[in-house]
Amino acid sequence: MKILFSIITIFFLTLDYSSAKTKHLPRVNNTSQYEKIGSKAFQVFQEEALSDNKQQIDFLFLKLEKKINFKAINKKNMLLEFDFNVLTEDVSAFLNNLNTRYSLAVNSKLRHQLQLEFYGLSQTIKKANEINLSVDADYFDRLHDSLMSQSTSLFYASHKDSSKLDLFFSSYYLNELKYPEDLTAKHVMALQKKKETDFLRVYLPKVSRIALQNGQQINKLNSNELEALYITSMKLKLSDYDEQALQKIYLKQLQTLGDQEKIKAVKKSLAANLLAQESKKLVSHPLDIFKYLQFLVGYIFVAWPLEVILIICSLIIFTFQSSSVLTVEEKKRNSFVKRLWIMFTKAYLGNNVPFFSKLAASLILFGVGLYFNSARNFVESLMSSMN
Repeated sequence: MKILFSIITIFFLTLDYSSAKTKHLPRVNNTSQYEKIGSKAFQVFQEEALSDNKQQIDFLFLKLEKKINFKAINKKNMLLEFDFNVLTEDVSAFLNNLNTRYSLAVNSKLRHQLQLEFYGLSQTIKKANEINLSVDADYFDRLHDSLMSQSTSLFYASHKDSSKLDLFFSSYYLNELKYPEDLTAKHVMALQKKKETDFLRVYLPKVSRIALQNGQQINKLNSNELEALYITSMKLKLSDYDEQALQKIYLKQLQTLGDQEKIKAVKKSLAANLLAQESKKLVSHPLDIFKYLQFLVGYIFVAWPLEVILIICSLIIFTFQSSSVLTVEEKKRNSFVKRLWIMFTKAYLGNNVPFFSKLAASLILFGVGLYFNSARNFVESLMSSMN
């Protein structure tokens, strides 16, 4: 079916182009040329992908596209190599080779050859689209889309392999798709099961961060895949600002998924980072004490559940007012915990206790009610995640 679809797609593209009355140049075999472009790019990828932790992989592919790839192209045959009909026939030959000869399970040598060919073809189509003024750009776009859509089997055979050439191809394929989160997460999770290397230690956080920041998806992302992207991307050496930016993105997507427990954990971590940042500022700007107190109070309400805050406040009130409410005998004969219980019962029953003790009793009852409600929501969320 894939072969038939490819043939039909290429056939119509050729018809469309022929109708534009563009001169048809003779067919040549550019396989070695495409491999040459891919090999040159792969060499640079190996040298530079790890050279600087701050350099993003998508920027590296952009650099390859703009400055390096087409130095390998034969200047004498440039017109021929960028001809639409020649490229169409080369794409058709590539897809036919991919679908008829390539064994996903065992033939790694052919896979690596096809990876380099794919990259060279992709880049040549893009370059031809830039410099060819006689053909509608839409024809080149459709040709490139056909190459991408019919090469998915090559990606799914490569995305679990940790060889550098497979990583080069997989990351470029994901780059062409704008690093969708679901595919990138599957790629990252598969490689995490492999033995960790220095290359993977830097590569995985880089692709995870790009995918998380772009936020695009082909299929719906699940909680485990999102967490894998977030945890892996945080392994990069990030500034406070970049770390907070990733946390905010992660939090926003968790809220979409509705994972309440993880949402609470991320909110607490993000609030702690903001408080630490304000603490540093307070040292150099002591007059900002009121702003810092605002952050501190905000952190307490984010980090601690409301029911815990209510119960603690109530117990503090009982502790201070027990000296005036309890008799000397009640203080001596009972432990601290029992004195608090006596305070609660007296406040609940309204037996000659101050107003704030009655308020504390109400807060405790409200806090306990919130606790039971949150416990129910927690179990329900677990039950939903198991479906």
